[in-house]
Amino acid sequence: FQDLSIIRAAANNRNRPFWMILLCTPHGAYRAPTEAEKRWEAMQALAYGAGGILWFTYWTPTDPSFVWEPGIIGPDGKPSAQYEQIKRINADVRAMGKYLLNSVQVTVFQSGNISPGGTPREQGTPVKVASGGDLTVGIYRADTHLYALIANRDYRKSVEATFLFTVSSDRAQILDRNTGRWREIKGKRNEEKDMEIVQEFPAGDAMLFRW
Repeated sequence: FQDLSIIRAAANNRNRPFWMILLCTPHGAYRAPTEAEKRWEAMQALAYGAGGILWFTYWTPTDPSFVWEPGIIGPDGKPSAQYEQIKRINADVRAMGKYLLNSVQVTVFQSGNISPGGTPREQGTPVKVASGGDLTVGIYRADTHLYALIANRDYRKSVEATFLFTVSSDRAQILDRNTGRWREIKGKRNEEKDMEIVQEFPAGDAMLFRW
């Protein structure tokens, strides 16, 4: 997260996108990440504003410096067991990235136990996590909307989170990644007039909201 924060700041200062290379191929001291861990890598990168996702590696390397286990494509040239995992993750990244790629990231913060290099929410941020464990929240602005990509920072278990949107109505939308369509969700108003939403986040996964 410290690396992500540094690269995000450098990219923003230069008005340039940054890409994130994610581990999927076991080699040397690097074990095989689970599908939830791979999803965690991708979703945390998106929350921090990454404009591109690449996987290390697609083809299985033959470098004799390490003992390589199969990449996305195995040494025999055929899809490995993780091919379908990456395919599922990439589909979700594309569905959400369609709305984030040309947007401007306003801020990013963490809730719960702040990771080394992470930052807590600043006063006035239009999203507040009321409960639900460790989440990363990336806020974006595009067209006529604000977008919030909310990602579960736990890749071992799902969490049910309650969060608050500062909106003028009782309605917001959540992206259905399977259909690519926005679904309206209703929340209840609290005493501060924020809209309260309850949502479950699978292990390592994220959801995209807009209002």
